[in-house]
Amino acid sequence: MTARTICTRSMAGPRGGGGIYKLPKKIHEKVFAGGYQTALLGQEVEVPRMIRFIPYFELLCLAIAVQAQQVPEALQQGIEIRQVMEVGKNYIRIAKNPASGEIYYMGINGLIFSVDVETGTSQRLYTWTDHGVRMATGFTIGVDGTFYIVGNPTRDGNNIGLIKKGKLVEGERVWSTLAETEPYAESGGRDHKFNAVELTPDGRYVLVNSGSRTDHGEEQDDGREYPITSAIFRLPVDAVDLYLPNDEEGLRPYLYADGVRNSFDMAFAPNGDLFAAENSDTRDNPEELNWIREGRHYGFPWRIAAYDTPQRFADFDPPESDNLLVKGINMERTFYNDPDYPPVPAGVIFTDPVVNVGPDADKFRDPVDGLIKDASDERVTISTFTPHSSPLGLVFDTESADDQQWMGDGYCLSQNAAGKKKYTPFGDPGEDLLHLALVKSSDGERYSVQVTRLVQNFRSPIDAVMRDHKIYVLEYDKAGRLWEVTLPPKQVDTAVSDEGARRPDDFAIESNYPNPFNATTVIPYRIPGPGTTKLLIYAAQGQVVRRLIDAHQQGGGYRAVWDGLDERGAEVASGTYFAEISWGDLVKIEKMQLLK
Repeated sequence: MTARTICTRSMAGPRGGGGIYKLPKKIHEKVFAGGYQTALLGQEVEVPRMIRFIPYFELLCLAIAVQAQQVPEALQQGIEIRQVMEVGKNYIRIAKNPASGEIYYMGINGLIFSVDVETGTSQRLYTWTDHGVRMATGFTIGVDGTFYIVGNPTRDGNNIGLIKKGKLVEGERVWSTLAETEPYAESGGRDHKFNAVELTPDGRYVLVNSGSRTDHGEEQDDGREYPITSAIFRLPVDAVDLYLPNDEEGLRPYLYADGVRNSFDMAFAPNGDLFAAENSDTRDNPEELNWIREGRHYGFPWRIAAYDTPQRFADFDPPESDNLLVKGINMERTFYNDPDYPPVPAGVIFTDPVVNVGPDADKFRDPVDGLIKDASDERVTISTFTPHSSPLGLVFDTESADDQQWMGDGYCLSQNAAGKKKYTPFGDPGEDLLHLALVKSSDGERYSVQVTRLVQNFRSPIDAVMRDHKIYVLEYDKAGRLWEVTLPPKQVDTAVSDEGARRPDDFAIESNYPNPFNATTVIPYRIPGPGTTKLLIYAAQGQVVRRLIDAHQQGGGYRAVWDGLDERGAEVASGTYFAEISWGDLVKIEKMQLLK
C-alpha cells in the first residue's frame, strides 16, 4: 500500500507559507533542507517556507511512508540484517526444532506456521482446532520434535492455564493435554496468566511461567496473588492430564521458583544456568533479568527490581512519598495507602536480579531525587534494564557459533518504543537487540551483565530464536516482520597450538567496566592459546589482594568479575588497584579505581 492510498484530502492542512503544525500520527517527520528527522507524537513541527508548496496532507503521507519503511540498523561492525518475510499482526512466539534447525512461528490465535528462511516463505501447519489452544502465549519444541504450547482459556470469568503437547507418531502429530490448572479468578487488572515454556536441558521437564494477577500486589477483584500465580512450575514431560490446583500444598511438588512477576521469556545459558527476562510494574522500577534457581523466591510482590514495594509500608502516601511515581505518567489508582497489604512470609529470603554494569539499557529514575540518570555514567548499577523497556526474546549462543567477542553470550530484545508514555522520559531508543555479556561472581552466587545495543529500529519486537550465529527476530506490529540478524561467526584457527604458534598480539587485558566502580567490575581479557592463566588483583602498595583466576584455559576471550573483596572475603578500601594477567611468560596490567 502506498502512502497516497493511506492518506486522503480530509487530512489536508493549510497551503502557503511556513508555519507550525501538529501531526496526529505516532511518528511524523520534521522536513527541512537536509532531509527528514524523526519527531515524536504530539510535538509541534515547523514547516519551513522552502516547502510551502507541499500540501500538509502530503507531508503527513510522507511521514507515514517513512514510518512504514523503518528498517533495523546495525550498531556494531560485522552484523548483517535481512528481512525474511512479512508475517502480519499478532504473532507472538518463534521456536526452533533443536534437532533439525527448522523454525516455526505462532500467533496468539493458535495458528502455527513453518518458515523457510532462505526463500522467505511459510506454510500453515496447525490451527487452534488441531491442538485446542485458542489463546496461545507460549511455544517451544523438544529434541524429538514434540511441540509444547501454553494457553489461557477462560470459563465463567475464570482463567485456566493449559499446557498442550503435540508428539509425532508415524509422521502425524498427536495432541494431548500435559497439564491444566484449576480455574482461578481473573483480576480485572494485570492478568499476565500462563505464558513462557522452556524444556530443561535433560529433556525430562517443562518449565512454565505463571504471571501475576496484580501490578504490585494491590487488591484486585477476588483478592491479590494466588498460589497458582507469579511462579514458575516444573512439570514432567510425560505427564498426561496433570491437574494443578490453586493451593500451596497441592502445587508444592511442581513449584520450581516463586515471586516472579511475569517471566515472559526463559532460556538456558550454555553452562546450564536458567535465566528469565521479566517486566516490572507500573512504578518506575527497572525491568529484571533473573538467574532462576530451584527453591528461590524473587521478591514479588514485596520486592521488585531490588526495590521494596512501598505499598507495604504504613507511611505510603503516593505520589508525594514516592519519587518513582509521577502524576500524569504512571500514577494509577492501584497505588494507595494499603494497611491490609500482606506481610512478607516468615523465613522467606529474596533473590535480587542480575545487576547491569552498562553501558546500555541502564537508565533509571533516582528514588532519592526523582531525576532520570544513566547508571553507568553515575558509576552505579541497576537491576537490570531501563524501566518499561519490556525485555523479551531471551536467547543464548548455546552452540558457541559466534565470534570470540560474543561466543556463548546472551541476547534479548527491548520491545517498547521511545514514544511510549511511561518509557519516553528515560530517553532510551527501545525496539532494539541487546547483547548480554554475563559474568558470574567468584563465589558463584550472583551474576552481573554488560549490556550493549547491537541493532535498532525494529517495530515492536516480541520474540527471538537463535540458529548457528544467526538470530531470528519476530515483530508483533500490525505489519509484523521476521528478521534475520547475522552475527560474526566463530573463526576456526587451524594453527598448531604449541610454543611456536603463540601470538602475543592475541594476549590482552582490556579496560575494566565500570571504572571507577563502587561495587563490582568486569575485567575482560584474551589469551592466544591453551595454557595456565593467572589474574591477580594488587593494591597500590604492591601486595596481592585477590587471586581471581589460576587455571588452565583454552585460547579466546574471557571475562572475570571482581566484587571488591579480598582473599578473606572482606571489603577492601577505596583506592587504586591493578589487575595483572599472566599467560606463560607474557604479562599485562590494567589500572582500576574503586570508589565508595
